[in-house]
Amino acid sequence: MPELKFEPKIEEEKKPEEVSEIHGEPQEQELGQEFVRRELEEDKAEKELRKASYVVAIQMMNEARNEFPESIKTILYKKVTGAKLTKSEKGSLFKVLSLWWRKKFGMDFFHRNLGEEEIEVLKKKGKGSYKHDPNVEMNEIFQRLKNQNKKIQKRDNVAPAKNQKTETKLKKLTKQKKEKTLKLYRALANLDKGEPVDEFRDEMRRTIFYDEDSSNYFILEAGTKKDLNIADILSDYAWGIKYVPDGEMVEPAYRIIAKRILTNEVRRNLESIYDEELTVRFKIDGGIRRVIDRVFEKDWFAILTNKDLKTPIAVLAGVVAEAMARELTNRLSYKQNLSFFVERANTLEDNKYKYDFKIRTTITRRGVGVGDEAEVKKRIKKIGVQFTIISKNRGKIQQVMEAKKQYASELPVDDIVLIRINSFEFANAYTRWLKEGKPSGGPEQFLSEELKQQLLEAVMQGLV
Repeated sequence: MPELKFEPKIEEEKKPEEVSEIHGEPQEQELGQEFVRRELEEDKAEKELRKASYVVAIQMMNEARNEFPESIKTILYKKVTGAKLTKSEKGSLFKVLSLWWRKKFGMDFFHRNLGEEEIEVLKKKGKGSYKHDPNVEMNEIFQRLKNQNKKIQKRDNVAPAKNQKTETKLKKLTKQKKEKTLKLYRALANLDKGEPVDEFRDEMRRTIFYDEDSSNYFILEAGTKKDLNIADILSDYAWGIKYVPDGEMVEPAYRIIAKRILTNEVRRNLESIYDEELTVRFKIDGGIRRVIDRVFEKDWFAILTNKDLKTPIAVLAGVVAEAMARELTNRLSYKQNLSFFVERANTLEDNKYKYDFKIRTTITRRGVGVGDEAEVKKRIKKIGVQFTIISKNRGKIQQVMEAKKQYASELPVDDIVLIRINSFEFANAYTRWLKEGKPSGGPEQFLSEELKQQLLEAVMQGLV
C-alpha cells in the first residue's frame, strides 16, 4: 500500500501583524489587547484545523481506496506517492473527497468544520457547490455521489424539529469530530518526524512485531508467536483491542502500520459520533455497535449467570452475531483476496433500511467484440446484509420487504438480502473468547470452518 506523504505545511503561515496601539483607559487597553490576542489564536487554530482536515481526509480516503472506482484510485495513488496532479485531477479528487466525507460522516468536507448556522449561510450564498469536469467518467462518479447526498439532505430536511437540548448535543458532537481529526493530524505529523505518539502511550495496547524475513506482522500470546494480517489488526478494534507497533520495528514497516492503526481507530470513532448525531437528530435507537465494550461484556456475563434477566439473551446474542458476521466477512475478504469489500452501515441505515452492513463489489461484463477488442463494462454493486440467527423470523423478512418497497427510490444499496444462520455457535464462540482472555483475532476465530464457509457462501450468493 502506498504510504501517504505527510506535508506538515500545506500553505505558508503569515506572521500576524504587530498589534497597533489601543487607546483608552489602561483597563480598556488591556481588554482590547486580550481580544486581539484571542482573535489571532482562534485564526491560527482554525488554519491548523483546516490543514488537519485535509491531511486526515486524504489518509482515510487512501485507507478506503477500494471503495472508489479505478479512475479515482489512480489519482489518489499519485497524490499519496507525491506525484504532481493536474488541475483537473486536483479538482476531481477534492470533489469526490467532499462528497464521500458527507456520506460517511454526515457533513461535506468543505463544510465539516463549521456550525450548522454557518453552513446554511454558505448554502444561501451558493458556496460549496461543485462544477462537473468535462470528463464523462468523472461526471458519472460525481453524479452518483451527489445523488446519494441529495437523499441525505432530503432526509435531514424532514428530521424532527430541534430544541435547545438537541442543538447543544449536536454542537458537542461536532466539537468531538474536530478534536478527533486534529489529534490524528498531529499523530501523523509526529510519526513522520520520528517523534512519540501520545495515543501509543496507552499501556492496554498490545505490541505488534514485524518479521523481516517473511514480511509479516505478529504478536506474542503466552510466549507463542501468532501471525496477524492487516484485516485482523483493523477488525480487532471492533472488539476493543488496540495495538501499538514495537519500538524496534524497522522503517517503513513501523510508520505504515502505525498510520493504518491510528486512521482505522479514528475513522471508526468518527462513524460512532455520526451515529450519535443521527440518533439525536431523528430520535432513533442506536442499534449499530462499532465497538463491543466492557459494559456489554459485563451485561453478557450477568445474563449468563442469571444475575440480570431483564435483557433477553437472544437480544445480546443477536448483537454479537451481527458484529461477528460483519468482521468475519471483512477478515475473509482480505485473507482470501476476494473481489468484494465490507462497509459498515450507520445507525440510520440499520434502523430505517434494515441492514446491518454492506458488501461492495465490481461487476464486470463483456459486450460486443472478441478478445482484447471486447468492450468491458464495469459497474459497482452494493448489497445491504440483514443478519439473523433465528431460523423462523417472519418479522425480519417483513421488515426487509417493507424497506425495499417503501424506500426503493432512495436506498443507498442495490438490494437487501436476509442471511439466516440458525446457530448458538456465535454466542458460544464469544463466551469462549471472553473466558480465554480475549485473544487477538476476535471471537470469530472460534467459529467452525463449516459455519465460516456457510456465511461466505451466503454473502456470495447475495452478490450474485
